[in-house]
Amino acid sequence: MMKILLFLVALFLGLPVAAQNNEKCFMCHSPLLKKISPAGKEISLFVDKGSFAKSTHSKLTCTKCHKDIKLDPMMHKPPKYNPANACISCHKMNESKHGTSGISCIKCHFSGVQSHKFGKDGSNKFCLSCHKMVADAGVHGSLTCLHCHKEIHKDLKSQSCTDCHQTMKSYSHKTVDCFACHSDETVCRENDQIVATKTSHNIVSRVDCAKCHFKENQLGLPKADPDTEYKGSIHCAEGNKDTPDCKYCHGKLHEPSKTIDTLKLCSTCHSDEKKMAKYGLSTYPVTSYKESFHGIAQKYGQKGMPVCTDCHNTHDIRSKNDPKSSINKANVPGICAKCHKTASPNFAVNLVHLKPQPKGSLDSMLVFWINTFYIYLLIPGVIGGMMIHVSLNLFRSLRSKKEKK
Repeated sequence: MMKILLFLVALFLGLPVAAQNNEKCFMCHSPLLKKISPAGKEISLFVDKGSFAKSTHSKLTCTKCHKDIKLDPMMHKPPKYNPANACISCHKMNESKHGTSGISCIKCHFSGVQSHKFGKDGSNKFCLSCHKMVADAGVHGSLTCLHCHKEIHKDLKSQSCTDCHQTMKSYSHKTVDCFACHSDETVCRENDQIVATKTSHNIVSRVDCAKCHFKENQLGLPKADPDTEYKGSIHCAEGNKDTPDCKYCHGKLHEPSKTIDTLKLCSTCHSDEKKMAKYGLSTYPVTSYKESFHGIAQKYGQKGMPVCTDCHNTHDIRSKNDPKSSINKANVPGICAKCHKTASPNFAVNLVHLKPQPKGSLDSMLVFWINTFYIYLLIPGVIGGMMIHVSLNLFRSLRSKKEKK
């Protein structure tokens, strides 16, 4: 009997809050419960029981968070409630960047002033309310901020790109920051690392190699100018899938190669008759190179033999009619002089890769008929005449021996 009496006293006088349950709170905090703020504004004190039941805190008692509530015989005094302090009593996140900045938990996890519906939100709306990033742009537009920034309640650091992109861990640009290539920012050198001027959330899939590989760059790269040179090249035709780009010649972007079989690479396109016909070009240069002294020596392993890029350049590949072309008549002696130190203007007289044809230019006709004369008349005539001469001489010798007997 005494125990029952003590329970009723605790229930109606509200002595220890530990005996209080949530139902009692919901009874008072109905839609009708309101108060007037010091500014004279009416504020609802309603707590939606249904919303609270769906929240992540549904199994907690009200006093778990509202610890400073003191009850009077009829009602409790207004609590001096600090939501951040209430949360960190369970959630140890006060050492995070957000916590030390004084950002309250309810800034992100509270979806209504009176609903008490605490929960996780799967969108970027709370992050973007403070962080004015273009997080929905670029190739990561379908991802949420938390996909990369996972440790928001601890020491906040951006997730490494390699956590998802595993192949990047061993590629030859492993010292290059991902943002240096995959953003629209300019590139600079900082502490011997290649970095973007600022972190960008506009991650792009298209990579502009020229951001780093440009003449007189400050990145410690070879003093080349593939950007300017390539743009003047006959290979630079934006939107044309037949023309090679950086990736085509240097391999995968995350596994670029400095050395690729140049002859094999160039021959892939320049021996394709259908593709060359689209641009009025002949596949014969590939054949003529392989039949030349240079090609034969290169085939059998002779070191130092010139290949396509030694004469035609690497990035700055131009038509022979272009004055800037390495194979222009005025420039050929200089190209040949790289190997042949005594090269004179006469080196530019003869045409290279000229296809002999019975009809066409005077040069090609002349070469065709000279080749025909040598192959079908002179060589067979000389060899055939020698064979006839040797045969007749042998026949005469045998006959003379027979007559002497």
